[in-house]
Formats: sequence, structure tokens, C-alpha cells
Amino acid sequence: MKRQLLSFVVFSLLSGWAFAGGIVTNTNQSATFIRMLARDASTGVDAVFFNPAGLTQLEDGFYIQVNSQTISQSRTINNSALNKDYIGKTFVPVLPTAYLVYKTGKLAISGGFEVIGGGGSANFPDGLPDFELQLANAAKTDLAKFGVTTYSADMSLTGSSVYYGIQAGVSYQVNEMISFGLGARYVIANNTTTGYLRDIKFNFGGGDLVKATDFFTGQANALQPAVDATGKIVAGGGGKFTLMQLQGAGIITADEKAQLVGALKALGFTDDQINAMNAEMINGTFKGAQDKLKGAAAGFADKEADVKQTGSGITPIVSMDVNLGNLGFSLKYEHKTAMKVTTKVTKDDFGLFKDGEEVPNELPAMIAAGMRYHVSDKLDMQLGLHYYLDKGAKYGKRNDAKEFVTNGETTTINGNETSFLSGNTVEIGGGLEYHLTELLGLSFGALYVKTNPNPEYQSSLSYTLSTTTLGGGVSYIVSDNLGVEAGVSYTIYQPYTKDYTGYKETYDKSALVFALGVNYRM
Repeated sequence: MKRQLLSFVVFSLLSGWAFAGGIVTNTNQSATFIRMLARDASTGVDAVFFNPAGLTQLEDGFYIQVNSQTISQSRTINNSALNKDYIGKTFVPVLPTAYLVYKTGKLAISGGFEVIGGGGSANFPDGLPDFELQLANAAKTDLAKFGVTTYSADMSLTGSSVYYGIQAGVSYQVNEMISFGLGARYVIANNTTTGYLRDIKFNFGGGDLVKATDFFTGQANALQPAVDATGKIVAGGGGKFTLMQLQGAGIITADEKAQLVGALKALGFTDDQINAMNAEMINGTFKGAQDKLKGAAAGFADKEADVKQTGSGITPIVSMDVNLGNLGFSLKYEHKTAMKVTTKVTKDDFGLFKDGEEVPNELPAMIAAGMRYHVSDKLDMQLGLHYYLDKGAKYGKRNDAKEFVTNGETTTINGNETSFLSGNTVEIGGGLEYHLTELLGLSFGALYVKTNPNPEYQSSLSYTLSTTTLGGGVSYIVSDNLGVEAGVSYTIYQPYTKDYTGYKETYDKSALVFALGVNYRM
């Protein structure tokens, strides 16, 4: 059986899990963001993440903000050759963020905890089309000579990915207009993948479905008498004689000759070919056929994978805020997180992972710009722009030479001179908050993300899509020291259809997020 039949390259599934933001980066880092979808010029406590320099606009004091998001995401892959949808579900009951700020005079000291990438697990209970296509192709090609027309298998794949971020920074107000921020985020990556391919069955001879390992093991065992018989003849010095000569010399009987001829015909040999073969050639033929059958039995045997990848990296962060009274601007640059994860193989029956291998799982550099405008006592607005330098990062993807390459590097991929990404990711958002009273506010916003993958990036294991997100929510000031807020957002993904030889695959997603936040000032 060909090795490609059981390909199980699953870790590329882990890229593209960002719920809001770039290909691998989460920017949904507060309940306020979920209800407005633009916070890059924030001067609230969530500025710890979005606009660290803007923290100098807070009044003196100690601030705490805690947020929790509940996220439901669905992935759908349609394969035209199989005429089937494969659906993966991701549910994150709690995606936490927490921020601390101490502001005194012109100085603000801050810390934060975020899930900067991933944050959940995706479960494909029916596996992926990559697996089933290989079974379907085997039924049509390699196994057609056995009369196979249908198949079945028990397949499942579950992958989880989470990048924790622990952030610290210092912000300083140069004057009433200009502030700067300097900080860093320590990122801890934890990726796991478990899956199996079990109970593979085919309808050999057009009958009932039979487990493939049992069928091929039985076929291999059925050849054993022929292997033993011809082996004895070869060992006894009769290896250069044909079956006709062996019968004439009385070494084998007519019945034994007929049995051996029948076994050779079952392997596809003609009478002329059989008559030309000596016992040594016949024994080698039986042994070779038996080895192939045993190999097929092993190839179709139940297989499991349980693999984990862990690693860490540091993200330097610099920011600037410009305060013009009712109008403000922000600029932030997050450096690339140069990070590798180390592979730990607990079980890998597929033989495709290397224990101890280091795989690049970088977070790209990001430029963020924002604008805030206090229109009136009733209305505030924000605009935000994110530009992710994905082309300069490595997401663990390999070229045809099995080398890890940067996303924008021109190299040989699937026989083509190309790159995984044709451009960087751009994210544009805007939001409004209308104050019904001094205590109660309503908000809504919209966010658009444009990704630029080449076809080589896209597969059922790993794909990225452009998105449009709509959000809204409420905020309420409970007391001078306490505020609460809630938001909801829904993300619509732009489906992507990729042409393969003889079929197409269409990739789609959807995501729904609920968020709650609490702000407390001591």
C-alpha cells in the first residue's frame, strides 16, 4: 500500500485559528472590543493591549479589568469528488483577559494576560477529506483488481492550540499631547493533536464490507502453503526446474502442480509465463506477493496519533499616543515573535512526526494605528487599522524539499515556483458608542479583514479566509469605582474554492462571540 494512503499531516491545521485578527493573532482582547470592534486609540484600561501609550490619559489610581469571552466557531469543508461536507466545531466556554494599571502623574505601569493566539480545540468527528480521498482513490485504483467498489472507515481528528501572553509595560507622558509606551509580551505556545483512522473496510469481491487488515492477512496466509512447498523444492536443489519438470521427476504430484498453477494464476500470471518459470522464480514470486499483502494489511491497520508541541517567545512592543483634546491618534508596533515549538510524540503510528523536532510557529510583526473622536457628550467614535506582516513570518509550512520557509518566500511548493502568501493581512474597524444616560451606553461596530493566500496555502488542513464582523453591546457604570459591559459579535467568512485535479474544495467558517467585562478602580 502506498505510504501516502495514510498521510496525517495535521499540525498545519493549527494555523488560522485566530477568532478576530490576523491569520494567527487574536485581537479580540476585551469586551469593549467585541461591542465596538475598534479600540486601537483606547484610553481605557484595555489600552494595556491596544494602546499602551494611551494609559497616561487615565486619572491617577490603580485599575483592574477582567474579561471573559465565550466563542463558538464552525468550519465547513465541501469536497466535490466525495460530494460531502466535513464540519469541525470549536467551542471555547471561557477565553479570559485581565489587565492591571497603576497610574501616577505622568507614569503608567501596566500588566496583562491574554490568549494572543488560538484558544480552543477543533473537532472533526468524520475526519477530513484528505484522509477519505485517499481511501476512495485506493478503492478505484490499487484495490480495483479485488472487485472493490465501496469502503468505510472510522476517522476522527481533534486539534487544540493556545498561545498565552503575559505582558508588562511602562508608559510616559512627555507633555499634554505626546505619550510613549514600551513593553514586552512573553508568549507560551501549547499545541496538541490527537486523531485516529480505524476499522477501514472494503467490499472485496463486491460482497459485504470486510476489514481490510483481516482480508489481506487472510490472503497472505493463504499463500503460505505455496511458499512452503516451493521453498522446500528450492532448498532440496530443484530450484532450476519448471513445474512440468518437477512433476516429471516425481518431486511433486499432478495435484500439487495444479495447486501451484492455480495460485500463480490468481496472482495474474498466464500459462505461458508459468511454464517459463522455474521453482526458484516461483518461490520468489510467492514470497514477494505475500510481503505485499502483509504490507497492505499493515498499511490499513488501525492507527493513532497523540502529539504535543510547546514553545515560547518574546514580543517587544512600542507605542505612541497623540492627544488633541476631543481628538486622538495612536500608533503601535509589535515586533515579530520569533518562536519555535518542540514536538513531543506520545504515539504516532503514522510515522510522520519526529520526536524532539523544532518547528517554527511565529507570530508576525504588526503595525496598529487608531483614531478616537469625542463627538459630543452623547457620542464617541473610534477607528482602527492593523497591518500584519505575515509574509515575513514562518507558520511551520514546508516547501517540496521539506524545508521550513517564510510565508512570502518564493520557493517550490507542489511543483510550482510560488509562495504561500501573496500579501500581508489588513484589518480595518470602526465603532460608535452612544450614551443614553451618564451611566448607560450602547455601542456597535464593524470590522473587515483581508487575507492574501496563494492557492498553495489553502487546504482542508490549513486555510485562511477574509472576514466581515459585526458587533454591538452595552456598558453600565454601577458606581464611581465599578463598571460592567457586555458585547456580542458575529463573523461572516468569505468562502474560498480551490481547484484540484478532477475536483474542487470549498472552505468556509462562521464564528459567534459573547463577552462580559468588569472594570474596577481602587
